[in-house]
Amino acid sequence: MSLTSLLAGLDRDVDDHDQFMNQAVQAGAIEALVEAMRNGKDGGLRMLKQACLVLGLLTTHCDVATTIRAVNAGFVEAVISAMRLHEADAGFQLRACGALIGVADNCVENGTLSTRAGNAGAIEAVVLAMHEHVAEERLQLISSRVLRSLVASSAENVTRAVIAGAASALVAGMLQHPECKALQGCGCEQLRHLN
Repeated sequence: MSLTSLLAGLDRDVDDHDQFMNQAVQAGAIEALVEAMRNGKDGGLRMLKQACLVLGLLTTHCDVATTIRAVNAGFVEAVISAMRLHEADAGFQLRACGALIGVADNCVENGTLSTRAGNAGAIEAVVLAMHEHVAEERLQLISSRVLRSLVASSAENVTRAVIAGAASALVAGMLQHPECKALQGCGCEQLRHLN
């Protein structure tokens, strides 16, 4: 089933945003988006950005079952693969990190998910985005939040972050954006975890 036909079949009269999102998840939207990302890498940057946006909406503030469903569908791998293909595009890196934040936040509660995301290369991809786009304040903030969540419950991910150069990426972002209090706070917290 195509993503378009899947979304067309949803009840648009639902007043509750969470109920609509749950309908989309139950109808297979996560799996359809992941599949679209896997098949649309060849020049489909606009589609990849949109897929990341919708995946982020579906997985942010969701229950752990939805996060597990997304991880099992290959969500993290699809996003990381696209991040590697479009390293130079700061806008895409921001969307990709935004998509990862929902899954990463649920990883704090579930160490197994955190380890799986780490094994998929999420930490290295996020740290690379931080290094490559240090001038992008929102990207620095979102990526530092993803990193914080992924290392919070996994010693393996702390090691991955240290090896990937997370400390230098955090410091570079903090120095570039001294006026961003949220980034300063998140960066300081992260630097404590990485020592």
